[in-house]
Amino acid sequence: MVPSPLDRMLAAFAALESSADTAYLLSRDLRIVATNAGWTTFALANGGGDVVERWTIGSPILEAIPAPLRARFRRNFETVFASGEAWTLDYECSSANEHREFHMLAECAGGPLMLVTHSLRVARPHAIERHPADDATYIAGGVMRMCMYCRRVKRNEVERWDWVPGYLDPMPSNVSHSLCPACAELHAND
Repeated sequence: MVPSPLDRMLAAFAALESSADTAYLLSRDLRIVATNAGWTTFALANGGGDVVERWTIGSPILEAIPAPLRARFRRNFETVFASGEAWTLDYECSSANEHREFHMLAECAGGPLMLVTHSLRVARPHAIERHPADDATYIAGGVMRMCMYCRRVKRNEVERWDWVPGYLDPMPSNVSHSLCPACAELHAND
């Protein structure tokens, strides 16, 4: 007997249960159906304990995605469901100590679920200039703008984005996610 698309997707997800990659299943209405252990491990290791509490089974995944990217993710996730063609995205999501690059793969085998994985591709110590955390330089009107991809922070009054690891561990509560010009250009055509 040939396994159904749903059976194949569930088997693929089960194989990722013990993986270090973050993996989750989405329903057609883009709600979280299941997450693997890598989801929890990554969140907790990166100061995202609230992720584990807030984004549980049944939660809409788009609410976990920063507002400037929601339309893009919705469009691409819906295209994956409609066409069966995978969507991939390479992105930077560095920590305070490491430059990290990830590869996201969203795929659907024609069934009611989509499998999304995020795999670490590059991890190395930062080799760029580290700017000190200076609230007067980076916080305007009580809010700091941080790029949701590369995590650089926008300076006040000038169009310059700096790497400020002091704002990552721990991340301040007054962060507004944005896109720096370099990441906006890099990801404009996805």
